[in-house]
Amino acid sequence: MNEHEQLVDQAARHARSVLFLGGLDAGKSTLARATAAFALRIGRRVAYIDADVAQKTVGPPATVGMKHIREPDDLIPERMSEADALGFVGSISPQDHLVPLVGALGRLRDRARNEGAELLIVDTGGEVSGIRGQLVKYYKVDVLEPDLVVGLQRGEELEPILGVVDRFFGIESVTAPVHPDVEPSSVEDRMAMREKAMGRYFESAPLQRFRVWTGSWSGCRTGTGVSRGSASSSTWPTTAVSGSSRPWRSPPKRLDWVPFAWRTPTASSGWTSGTSSVPSERRDGLPSLIKKRRKKMRKKKHKKLLKRTRHQRMKLGK
Repeated sequence: MNEHEQLVDQAARHARSVLFLGGLDAGKSTLARATAAFALRIGRRVAYIDADVAQKTVGPPATVGMKHIREPDDLIPERMSEADALGFVGSISPQDHLVPLVGALGRLRDRARNEGAELLIVDTGGEVSGIRGQLVKYYKVDVLEPDLVVGLQRGEELEPILGVVDRFFGIESVTAPVHPDVEPSSVEDRMAMREKAMGRYFESAPLQRFRVWTGSWSGCRTGTGVSRGSASSSTWPTTAVSGSSRPWRSPPKRLDWVPFAWRTPTASSGWTSGTSSVPSERRDGLPSLIKKRRKKMRKKKHKKLLKRTRHQRMKLGK
């Protein structure tokens, strides 16, 4: 029994939650699937959480997925891609999306436990270098609370992360070298795998059709809080806007606020803004209010000018 087989045996028999760490092309997913297969053979209920948002085993990219492994055929790549539960992150770079990532992982962990999983296997992404990589792994360990952390490394690239895990959480961690049979993939290969995973997810999705309104906004009532396109013609009566023969759906009138508009001198029943065909006292009184305001301002300005002139005359002794 080699070193990797010993890790699989230890994780499958004794752990309740095991988290796999490693850089790109370190063999994390392969070892995680081997652990799930061995745990299934010895009669344990297994749930697999794919916490890698870029290179997906479960679900599409930009998500974290959970899959219950109930039979050996569930470990086939095509079957594993069908997630039992998904959490949306929204990016294939988790460093700037820690809040949705951590929240989704916590929900998937709780759901897997509530649905009877005895062993939780967590596969993580390849971001391990620098402060950002350490921060992502720190929060993953914090929210998932594994009792075993398995690190696969080529040199000592995982030592800072494993040191943080040991210092802040006191969790048992085991390291092993990358398996010699692991073949590295290029950037183009990883991009192609992401596209394939995304296409596979939407392949069986039903076709969605949306009706998009591209007309003019002139004559639309504002401030109602209701979109014109969201109501059916059976609910809203259709009326014609002034200056246009196109029928419009007029929403229910609001009594607490009505846009300002006033009558045109030529059409006694129309409105220049086209917002309504119902007269309003607030609209009818607007021109007179403006006239009164202007008259008051002129009087105030005239009084100020007279006061200034009187003061100047007093200074000159006239």
